Amino acid sequence: MINSKTSFLALIGNPVEHSLSPIMHNAAIKFLELDLVYIAIPCKNEDFQIVINALKRINCKGLNITIPFKEKAFNLCDEISPIAKKIKAINTLKVNQNFEWSGTNTDVDGFIDPIKHLNLIGKKSIVIGSGGAARSAVQGLTDLKLSEILVISRNESNLKKFLNDFKNFKSVKGFVANYKNVTI
Repeated sequence: MINSKTSFLALIGNPVEHSLSPIMHNAAIKFLELDLVYIAIPCKNEDFQIVINALKRINCKGLNITIPFKEKAFNLCDEISPIAKKIKAINTLKVNQNFEWSGTNTDVDGFIDPIKHLNLIGKKSIVIGSGGAARSAVQGLTDLKLSEILVISRNESNLKKFLNDFKNFKSVKGFVANYKNVTI
């Protein structure tokens, strides 16, 4: 039963209406008999910082961050895990004892866990997109020692920033895909 003492967890992004996270997390919360509820919060880009700062002051215990905020969340954290610092993207926030956000990224492990048993050393891959999830995928693929990772992005400035952040990895290359240079 939800009451005034019930804490909550949330998914924040835009869009979030399609997400199955509330169904999955609330089933686990019910099974574990926790006094929590998990909700999805749609948020406009211009409201993100205000919403995030407000949530840490109320009964919010943590957040999952999704499109388009994984990189933006990085700048709102007081503590950042080493993996999140490395890829400059955050998908999980929790409130610490000082009511500050502590950020990490679980996407890298989530991406490579199902494929790490495969022998991918020396193989080639393509990653479509240059956002926060792509950063996690590329980090995971470099950890698995692929020989070439081609990142395809529609946004040239995002791709340049992305490639600059991975400049120490010779295997990572980029390609801007637009209607002028892509044929189907």
